[in-house]
Amino acid sequence: MVLMAVLGATHALFPHLRPWIQKFYAISYYNAETGLYSKGLDDLYLVFFWIVLFTFLRSTVLDHVFVPVARMVGITTRKGVDRFSEQAWLVVYYGAFWGVGLVSPDLPDTFASWII
Repeated sequence: MVLMAVLGATHALFPHLRPWIQKFYAISYYNAETGLYSKGLDDLYLVFFWIVLFTFLRSTVLDHVFVPVARMVGITTRKGVDRFSEQAWLVVYYGAFWGVGLVSPDLPDTFASWII
């Protein structure tokens, strides 16, 4: 959380650092001729940012959403609460990204392949 706040504040308050900070937020190595992106070492900044972001998101949702829900439904043991929280996170995470992947305009028509 602190890392994301520092990056955001640095990006907003120090315009001369934006080219370096932008590596954490945007894809690098754009080729204007083809309109495509290529791979390079600066992509590691973006990957690192998303790893930190999803780790923070997972931790926050587990502690502040799923643990209280587990206690509301009557789960009392620490092992049970942990298991419920982890399984609930997996349902939300995989459900969300499965849905995004199913309707993504960048992929071929995957919905049609499910209709027989």
